[in-house]
Amino acid sequence: MLNGKILVECVEAELDKAHIESNLLLAYSGGLDSTCLLELLIRAGHKPILAHCNFKLRGKESDADAAFAKQQSEKFGLSFHMKEFETDSYAQENGISIQMAARELRYDWFRSLVSEHRLAGIATGAHLDDQLEGMLIKLGRSAGPASLSGMSVWNGELFRPLLSFSRSQLEEFVSQEALPFREDSSNASNKYERNALRHKVIPAWKEEVSDLLEAVDQSRKWILEMETFASAELREFLKLNLKASEQEERLSLDVIQSHRSPSLLLFYWLSDKGFTSSQLKNILECLDSPETKKFHAGRWTLNKDRNALCLR
Repeated sequence: MLNGKILVECVEAELDKAHIESNLLLAYSGGLDSTCLLELLIRAGHKPILAHCNFKLRGKESDADAAFAKQQSEKFGLSFHMKEFETDSYAQENGISIQMAARELRYDWFRSLVSEHRLAGIATGAHLDDQLEGMLIKLGRSAGPASLSGMSVWNGELFRPLLSFSRSQLEEFVSQEALPFREDSSNASNKYERNALRHKVIPAWKEEVSDLLEAVDQSRKWILEMETFASAELREFLKLNLKASEQEERLSLDVIQSHRSPSLLLFYWLSDKGFTSSQLKNILECLDSPETKKFHAGRWTLNKDRNALCLR
């Protein structure tokens, strides 16, 4: 049985490790995860500012969530901010999914609150199950090693002190303490990718691997170590071999093709410029061709000529 004291001590330790002394903004949905983190931050002597998003996707249920979040802020004497969003319209206007729209809207608003109130960062109740779900989603999207290394507890903006604990452990704590929270009815729907993984794929996997969460988290840590090492090595290689001017960056085809991992080399050079996995694959495949090629990503253009790749 998980002792609540262990959770509090973990949050305190992560606050100290991140050197967070000023107030945090807590992304507070009213659900189990954020309610758990709210209680733990309070017990750790921290008084976060609560920010609640009403995405207006579930009618009266969304309004009830907002009312509950405000009640919780009043219970603890905390500053409270709530904002309503036209999420459906935003998603249609920008050609993105509802989930992506909600993410963009909330984090843009959260960042504006952090800046306005000079807060340390944004706290979320992300936990070990979220870590696994996120990794599986990224695996299905041809993610690179940096993405597969998962979420960190503190990245200078987002504070996630519960990543070492499973949802079932948080459920146990909330049950022991009889903490009230809101259940989002959309969590039961399998029409969203994350929910489908949560309800169908992961439970079947857990039946086969009893310590699945811990095992995957250990694999994630190995990936993070390898990513840290590979990133440093390849960026140093690029620094030595990339011919750069104000107008362009130029990397010779001979240098690329003689490297032990041309695909990783291109990934570390081009992915943060916005070139996609499929583009990187196409670039790699055209290296042996005598033909010139052009690839575009946002404001960047990559030209492939007979001797080099030129990025402008």
